[in-house]
Amino acid sequence: MALGGRVALAGVEQIGATAGLRAGFGPLRVLVRELNDPADRLRAIRLGFEWGLELGDEPALLELCDAWIGQQGTDIAGLVELVSWLAHRGRLDLVLRLAEAQCVRAPGDPRTWYLCARIELDLKPDPSQPEARKHLRRALRHAKERSVDAGCIRRRLAQLGEAFGGAGGAGDTEDSAAQLASLVLLLSAKGRYKRTRALDGLNELAQHEDAQVAREAMRAVARHVDREPRLTEIELDRAQTVLSHWPDLAARQEALGRVAARLRISRGEAAASGDAPPTASTRAIDLARSVLEHGVAGSAVSAGARTPTLQWRAQDAIAKLRRGTSTASTRDAYQSLLSAADTGGVLSVAIVTATWLGCRADDETVRRTAQLLASRLLTLSGDPPSRGWARVAAVVDDPALAPALLEKGMAAGDPEARVALADAITREAWRVHAAGESAKALALLQRAKHLHA
Repeated sequence: MALGGRVALAGVEQIGATAGLRAGFGPLRVLVRELNDPADRLRAIRLGFEWGLELGDEPALLELCDAWIGQQGTDIAGLVELVSWLAHRGRLDLVLRLAEAQCVRAPGDPRTWYLCARIELDLKPDPSQPEARKHLRRALRHAKERSVDAGCIRRRLAQLGEAFGGAGGAGDTEDSAAQLASLVLLLSAKGRYKRTRALDGLNELAQHEDAQVAREAMRAVARHVDREPRLTEIELDRAQTVLSHWPDLAARQEALGRVAARLRISRGEAAASGDAPPTASTRAIDLARSVLEHGVAGSAVSAGARTPTLQWRAQDAIAKLRRGTSTASTRDAYQSLLSAADTGGVLSVAIVTATWLGCRADDETVRRTAQLLASRLLTLSGDPPSRGWARVAAVVDDPALAPALLEKGMAAGDPEARVALADAITREAWRVHAAGESAKALALLQRAKHLHA
């Protein structure tokens, strides 16, 4: 990203954070039109969609879709990400509008028409799929003009009942990348049958002759399993099949073990009824499932423990806050969690989540306790979770605590924490520059640039 564009975006985000989204949305739309760097402009468009959806500004959302026509470069990965993000939020009208903009932007690129066809296939119920067929035929024509392999296009047409001469090869990396992006998009579909179809397609890519394509397909499935709280048994079974292709034995066994634990819980089997004793991961999944589905944190005492664990106390606080139990009960749960954290313990996703939810609670006492709990996240032992730190840092009251939380999240590999820390450093650079400390401002901007690299 260009440093000037990065700074301008940070300034607009600061306006949105301090004066409100409505005040920052106008300058952001101007910035979309003026930015030249593709990465800067992509981020501005994505932020515009986030703010526009929250504000309910439909004309502005259509304007952002049309702004994609002016996007520079040949990479369509940013478009695939935007399409997936909007589809996940049910805005299929904006997905189709973006696809139309891409057709205007790059009408001679076969990937354009292949992506449009996949959108038609995945998002429209028409079984005859006339538009998808038309897009695929156009993609095939442009692929032939550019002398690129069109194996995946021919296979898709064959699935729709159309035959074309010429055997399709295994498909080059470009075609496979487009197919991978489409399948990852399909993983976010609401229907389990579409998600299962996507997993079947990713299983084929997991055996691709290009090792990079195969690894990316398996990583996509692993991320899907970790992020989705509710998967059907058939989806978990398909995920096991995909992950069984991972070449490294230790990593493969670990991933398959996590899926197996999910399967046992999905089938209602007690973890101890299997050949192996219940693991910490299995118990953690069991607790989380209990909170999500029943609003309770299950048994307070784990096997072999005399008192409730720190993780259970965090789950109990989350459950009471979600269930809307009495204020006194929720206060007691958070005070109990804070007292347990003061004596030490192991950091977990549940504690980070409980802190974030507590800082946003309606009750002032719960919020104060959660603010104290946020500082304890820096002292607990164990490997920190790789997600959630940016959200906690955004709701803490102590301005000195937020950067420390982001630093811890960045060290744990949280990409959102890294971006948030870079943005915070950029805002600080603006402040010290206004105070006349140009050298310090330059040093801060250099660090922010390094974090965004």
